[in-house]
Amino acid sequence: MSDIFAISPLFNDVDLDQAFISKMNQWLREEKIAAKLITFPYVDHNDPLRTVLDYYQEPISTLQTEGYFGFTSEAHYGYSDAKRTLFLDVGSILGEDIVPQLAKAPLMASTHEIGRVLKKKVRPETKKIIFTNISNIAPDLGLGFLEELGIEFFGQNGKKIKITSGKIGQIYSFSYEKMPKKWLNYDYLILGGEDNAVPLVGDDSISYRNQKLTGASPEIVKLLDRETLKAVNTFEKILDKRIMYKPEASVGNGFAFGCLSFFRHVTVQNQVQAFIDWTDFGKDIEESDYFIIPNYYLSFRELLSNQGKKAFVLQEGNEKIVYPNEVEIPVPKITGGNVDILMRQVQSILKIFYFR
Repeated sequence: MSDIFAISPLFNDVDLDQAFISKMNQWLREEKIAAKLITFPYVDHNDPLRTVLDYYQEPISTLQTEGYFGFTSEAHYGYSDAKRTLFLDVGSILGEDIVPQLAKAPLMASTHEIGRVLKKKVRPETKKIIFTNISNIAPDLGLGFLEELGIEFFGQNGKKIKITSGKIGQIYSFSYEKMPKKWLNYDYLILGGEDNAVPLVGDDSISYRNQKLTGASPEIVKLLDRETLKAVNTFEKILDKRIMYKPEASVGNGFAFGCLSFFRHVTVQNQVQAFIDWTDFGKDIEESDYFIIPNYYLSFRELLSNQGKKAFVLQEGNEKIVYPNEVEIPVPKITGGNVDILMRQVQSILKIFYFR
């Protein structure tokens, strides 16, 4: 019986990856090594939209957005299950690289653009909306997104407030009256990484942790933290929900807080674990004996470590993280120009592994 070695994509080029696997399998046969190399889906936190759509063999689509402070961007999205599930890459709309650091205005930032994209791309058959790559430069707790969908927010004087991150503390009441009821009936899944959950307020809050992301000065950080505290206290009192102290509420720079507050069916989950839950990915892992994986696929490496699966890690540079289930293989930079060198490195470690 042959051992199964599952290798993650290396070169961001399907043809090159397939050629690598084909040549390796030819070499294994020539060496009479009872092993087979198979490809394994790309899985990591860096591009979760590509992870899931590649798995379902569905394309990634783009939509030119209206822009943020005049900087246009391309929203990345896609569908599965005959359009019943919509995936939206939040980072492509409001991520760290969308607006140059000098042009960021954290008090004016909002998540309205996410709502605008959803309104254009939700189909009549859509039942579930999944937010991936939840990076978000707007610390408005997702309230701008909710306002775009139709929720109205009012100040203490009864006048309507146009949501920006610097105004959320002024909210005194709100109304669902003008929001189409369909937005309450979708299933929402918010996918975060391992380190996305931090306190909503306080010295270690999203305002302080995400200072570089939002472009806020130290003084603005303090103001944003005060606005956040006022807003969450207001909503917890009106809605009678204790959301602020849930670690998942801070995911997406607080975007999850707004969704958890106002929608009926919301799940916040680690994106790698979610991928395992809704696909056969976990079964695929079980059916593979060993893995060959680049060192920068950290989420996938941690997953394999938790499951006790043996992995050969192609180690670029001086990465210090090494899990007990791993064997390091020092390699040059993983690029198409180094295919032959990488192949010889993998062949050498397999020869040692099989004592040949």
